[in-house]
Amino acid sequence: MDFYNDLKEDGVRTDTKYRSKINFRELMNELNISKVKLSEVSGVSVFSITSIIKGDNVSYDTALKVSNSLKVKIGDIFCDSDTNKKALSDKTVHHYHAFLSSVLSTAVVWQVIAIRLMLTLLYMHVCIHCYIYT
Repeated sequence: MDFYNDLKEDGVRTDTKYRSKINFRELMNELNISKVKLSEVSGVSVFSITSIIKGDNVSYDTALKVSNSLKVKIGDIFCDSDTNKKALSDKTVHHYHAFLSSVLSTAVVWQVIAIRLMLTLLYMHVCIHCYIYT
């Protein structure tokens, strides 16, 4: 149960997202580059470029590719957003739980792990499930 409680703590996320800290459309106008051209030279989709312009979050890889294609440091045009400081939602924890249960069940069927271990894990699953939904 501690595992699931840990997932709900602030700061557990490692999926840092980035957003533009400047007026990105203005920068593109100054550089006389279109979304399509920037997409081509950076290797990211036009949709991602539009997201950057709107101030939406993008992945580190996207931010890095765009900043490299513009020959600037990532920190000059992007800052990390606060999404990685928030705890995982109950829905996300439930999805992780379902995924782990599926993997373990498949491992037993494929005889990768012993049935005795699976019964112990299944008992823990029931206890955790009761704990999460009570």
